[in-house]
Amino acid sequence: LPASETHLEEEFSREVRCMVELDGTGVLRVIDEGRAGSARYVALDEAGGKRLSPGDLDEAEARSLVLDMYRLFRKSASKGWLPGQIPVESIRSLPGGVFAVTELGRIQKNSTPSDGQKKLIESLRRWGRHLEIYDVISPMIEELRSASGADGRWPENWDRASGAVDLPAHKVGPFNYLLMSFIVLALALGVWWSSTNDMTRETPEEGFSHSNSGSTGETRESERGEDSRSKTPLDSEDLLVGEVDSRDVDSDIEIVQPTSEEETLTLYTWSEQEKKRELNLLRWLEQRSEFLEVLTGSGAGLAEAVQMLEELERDPDHLLSLEKDHEIHALIMALKYQYQLHAGEILRGAREYVASDDHQQATQLLRQGIAQLGSSDLLQESLDHVESLLQQKEEVAGLLDEGFLRVLRNCLANPLNVDLTISVPGIENFSALLERQTAFLAEVEEVLHVHSKIVSMLSMLESDRGYVSLGMGLEKSLEVRVDELDSTGMRVTRRGRRDSEKLEWNQLSAETRKRLFRDADPTGFAENPDRWQQLSVLWDGESGWLSHSDLTSFQVIPEVLDRFVLRRKIEDLEKARNLEAVGDRSSLQLWVSQMVEKFPVEIWSPEEKFQLEKWWSLQLGDRGLENWDIFGGAEMTGWAKTDSFREIELSWSDGEKILLDWIPGDESQVRLLGRSEVVLSGSARLNSPLEFVDALEVSIVGAVTMRERPNLNIVLWLDRAPLLFGAGIRPQGRSSFTSSGETVLLPAHGIMPLEGLEIRDSKKGEDPLPFPLPVMSPRLNPGNVIQMVASDSREGAKLSLNGREILDYSAKKAERSGGVGIETFGSSVVIRSISLKGRWDEASWNQFLLKKASSALWMDK
Repeated sequence: LPASETHLEEEFSREVRCMVELDGTGVLRVIDEGRAGSARYVALDEAGGKRLSPGDLDEAEARSLVLDMYRLFRKSASKGWLPGQIPVESIRSLPGGVFAVTELGRIQKNSTPSDGQKKLIESLRRWGRHLEIYDVISPMIEELRSASGADGRWPENWDRASGAVDLPAHKVGPFNYLLMSFIVLALALGVWWSSTNDMTRETPEEGFSHSNSGSTGETRESERGEDSRSKTPLDSEDLLVGEVDSRDVDSDIEIVQPTSEEETLTLYTWSEQEKKRELNLLRWLEQRSEFLEVLTGSGAGLAEAVQMLEELERDPDHLLSLEKDHEIHALIMALKYQYQLHAGEILRGAREYVASDDHQQATQLLRQGIAQLGSSDLLQESLDHVESLLQQKEEVAGLLDEGFLRVLRNCLANPLNVDLTISVPGIENFSALLERQTAFLAEVEEVLHVHSKIVSMLSMLESDRGYVSLGMGLEKSLEVRVDELDSTGMRVTRRGRRDSEKLEWNQLSAETRKRLFRDADPTGFAENPDRWQQLSVLWDGESGWLSHSDLTSFQVIPEVLDRFVLRRKIEDLEKARNLEAVGDRSSLQLWVSQMVEKFPVEIWSPEEKFQLEKWWSLQLGDRGLENWDIFGGAEMTGWAKTDSFREIELSWSDGEKILLDWIPGDESQVRLLGRSEVVLSGSARLNSPLEFVDALEVSIVGAVTMRERPNLNIVLWLDRAPLLFGAGIRPQGRSSFTSSGETVLLPAHGIMPLEGLEIRDSKKGEDPLPFPLPVMSPRLNPGNVIQMVASDSREGAKLSLNGREILDYSAKKAERSGGVGIETFGSSVVIRSISLKGRWDEASWNQFLLKKASSALWMDK
């Protein structure tokens, strides 16, 4: 209240007290009341209310405004007050779809009961014209004017529609249900009895005639006509009472009395509706507690609860009492209001994040709010807006990084004349990016300062043709004369030499860089002795950007270089994929080696390392065993790839080569016989990086030295389920094999599991040996050349001597995998050559290649 209007203080206080007392919902509250100087003021919390403008309200909102204003004037009248001239600017649209006013004008007492109704109608007409809703609300204004009594009574149907008067609660129970059923039944019987008596008093010809005779009928007909013209249509109260005066019915309409079947149907329908209403009420009482928990909870599920209640409110089959319908509507409004409160908190938090340039956190907060409260246009629109800002920020940040790299490359090209201008459209909308740009330029200027100090010192030496000590890499320091300076380095002449040479900045050792900075800027060196490390940004070029561990004093430049390295890595990986796609495996292997050499090992993830090893090994897999340090004495005579295997064929043609790959066992003896043969006593096994699988064939050309114990034996699948192929087999401590009564004396030729040597003889027919009985023919003579072939595959195991198959063994094996060996059981045998045909599992072969690639690529890293 302005100080000049202190004489109106009493009226002002009365208006405030009326507003606070009328506002039972708590939407408008007195926040503070007091004096500031000579002024009196009252601050009201409008709870997010919005001032109305012409065209803001649709038809439904306009009708809601009329009902809300009716409720305001109705409550004022009940307290004996008459609001003054309420300005339309004071009307506020509140969250939840209700309306309130922030001014009541000059409060007066009602002089007549109809003053409040007249004031309301006059205000509605004025508001309607201003808000451009008069065409919508004018029928309601006329209805209110005609419904208002001359004695100032407020119409009851408007009281019910607006909720201005609390209605008494009604309970539905079994007793009430029986009572109402009895009343309805009595009324129906009464109507039926009355119609029956009329029928018995009249003749059949008269039927349902509306008159009896002569002038009396005309008089009654005339009276009925006048009454029918003066009466209004039946309202809902007439229907509830169930009484219809015959004078209210048009004389031209034939009255058809209901039959007993129709009366029974009507009673049944009403009974079913009452049962449905009672069930709905019980169900609603159960649901109401759940909705109240949502209302008083943390905000979870508010939107879903509102949607469920609105669907319930619109459901025509969900019959409830008028009181419960108002209760549902009030609960919807309360839930919407709570949603607005929680959503407002979330929006305020999001705005704070946006103001601090943290759009990522704002997006996360809004998504969490939608997940908790449920989706709404308000939150979704805010989320879309923030996500749009985030996308714009990422685009601006990308352009800013491009500008940073452009400045750094300009520094490399001409560090003494660098354009530091960076223009990025839209950056002014993001304070954090502006701060980052400022910090980056300050760091660049710091690097250029150190460089310029050193260049100035060397320029003085150039003009004086003086010498300076420079160290290059790991070499000792050299005395050189500076002949010429440029952006990439200098031309120098070593002391005692006539020819000059180019010396790049990146060739200077760390110690030389430190010393040059110390001599060029003693003050700067004293303030920060590590500033010389910043020279790597300029002196090491783009290759130095890939490893910038010396830039710990900077913040933005290392981040820019990290992005540069990441982008360069992505580009190089894409080139490698293209080489793989065109099948240029030789170039792919070279490119992978260059990438590994170029980038620091820390930049590669485990998945990327595996991919590099795989690319690098593709070329090796095609070449077979070429350039591998395995089977150094063998000649690879065959190499092929099938669906699941790598098929390999090897041969050893003389004794020296055999000794390179076949390793003797413990307590075994092996020696060369001349240069082409090997004498073995005991066991030996092939040194193979992988196990053989599925199928294996080994051929030995040699001779035995003992007639009674030849023992030229081959063992397949070592370390798994060894299978022994024996030519003249006779182990120590065993002289024969007996199976099913048949005995074979040793030495003999056989195929058996290695552990079969320990199996007892079977002298009865019901217990034969689990492998073929060895055969004695042909006999092996010492000194004669023998070619022995042992093979095992899915078709079975076979043993051949000198090109003749002498035995086969078709026992089913669950697994065929393992190594290869030779066993003589202590006898001496001569071996001239060995050949092998086998298979390696493709997966095992690839794993072997990856191990080799890993060693080759990362050993020195």
